Amino acid sequence: MEKPPIPDLSQLRVNRKLIAVIATPLLACAALAALFNQVLFYNEAGQMTHVRTIFGEEKVVEDVGYATKWFGRSTSWRRTIGVQSALQADNEEGNRSGHPSVTLENLPIVFLGNVDAKAEFSTQFRLPSADAFLKIAQEYRTPDNFLQRALLPAVKETLQATASLMSADDYYAGNRSHFGAEFENQLRNGLYLTSRKEIRVQRDHFPAQTAVLQAGTDQGSFGDNSATRFVIEKKLDKDGQELRKQRQFRLFGVEVVDARVTHIDPNPQYQERMVRVQQALAELAGARQNRLKGEEGKEWGS
Repeated sequence: MEKPPIPDLSQLRVNRKLIAVIATPLLACAALAALFNQVLFYNEAGQMTHVRTIFGEEKVVEDVGYATKWFGRSTSWRRTIGVQSALQADNEEGNRSGHPSVTLENLPIVFLGNVDAKAEFSTQFRLPSADAFLKIAQEYRTPDNFLQRALLPAVKETLQATASLMSADDYYAGNRSHFGAEFENQLRNGLYLTSRKEIRVQRDHFPAQTAVLQAGTDQGSFGDNSATRFVIEKKLDKDGQELRKQRQFRLFGVEVVDARVTHIDPNPQYQERMVRVQQALAELAGARQNRLKGEEGKEWGS
């Protein structure tokens, strides 16, 4: 029998040396990269980073470029944070990239007079810098916590409080811009402290009614010749200024950059009522036009 060939051990030693020569620099580069990522990070433009080092130091990095975190943790915060509705976005991706925003479906509101609707809105908030921002980061730790616990409840509360100041009829009668202005005003400066008051309005255009009508009188509305209305009154201090509920996020130095109500969609029952009113007005206008044409025809005929 033939003996198996003896392996060339010298060639095996050369291969090991070649692998060591190639692998050593690669491992060194990987170690340096890991060390670099644990020591340094890059702060993007338009954001601030809350840094906690292993030495117990907390700091805020605002300048664009590389900064040290010394094996600690860093959390990026966008300088402006948005809370809006009826827009599509990936919240988790936004938070990871340092561009936090929360997007919601249309928020339900109730007007004065118990007409419910859904509102679309858009708001933007600007965070403070330096020590004022550090207080926010220490209190809420992450942008998502700040959104969910501070900004979002404030926006919801303000939207409902604004809807309570007027009826749906007043809103659609021409007070849309006033609604938006009050929403921004209360979001910036705090909610009005209000009270609801019931008043009785005399309906002078209806004749006084009794159970038995006199001859020649109109039927009108049977019963009392007055109507009940509810109005919202703003509470005032001794100097005549509106009393307000202080905004908690304003205590941290957060500013409202923009706040607007983009659309309000009332409930289907109210929409049907609006359609009937528009049809009645159109029929009334048509009847008035026909009457004028008939009077003009009589004048020409005479």
